[in-house]
Amino acid sequence: MEIGSKLGIKFKKANTISFAGINGDMIQGFISEVFIELGETTLKTRAVFAPVGNGALGEYGLFDLCKLRFDLKSKTIEIETS
Repeated sequence: MEIGSKLGIKFKKANTISFAGINGDMIQGFISEVFIELGETTLKTRAVFAPVGNGALGEYGLFDLCKLRFDLKSKTIEIETS
């Protein structure tokens, strides 16, 4: 939730969702609308912020809107918007 706080998200006003973590424990997350800027393209999507870790969850809202190419060897990520 640290990232969400830095983005100015007001968690008291956000909808909540419960989901299972990797170890099976239930976690409560907060859903908020966010905007992702990629070059001159701005994508409006929803993100879930949880009080554990600093990762991104799910595949909808970025992976379904863009083509992503990960190159581990050169440590680069290419994102192509439609």
